[in-house]
Amino acid sequence: ERPGPKVSKALVAALKDSEPEVRLAALDALAGRDEVNAAQHVSNLVGDSDERVRLAAIRTLNTLNERRVQKAREAVDRNSQAQQQYQLKLQEYEAAQKRAAEEKGR
Repeated sequence: ERPGPKVSKALVAALKDSEPEVRLAALDALAGRDEVNAAQHVSNLVGDSDERVRLAAIRTLNTLNERRVQKAREAVDRNSQAQQQYQLKLQEYEAAQKRAAEEKGR
């Protein structure tokens, strides 16, 4: 639950531990973190000798991928909202410019 790159680095290192239980615990912890960059390291365990680790690695990859897709959707939504706000401000600016030109022409 602790944030930070040092914790993530330790969990990634634990994926290489000789004990399957340690690898499983590391996979579980990585699945619960906001660490989408760990997918590269987790994918190495899809071919693990322990079936439980293989299945946990696949579940973790699915979770990380869902989180990555969600973040991408949120970024698209933020971009869309920013674009709409920009368009609105541009229209307001153009209308103000037009009013100012009309007043100046009188």
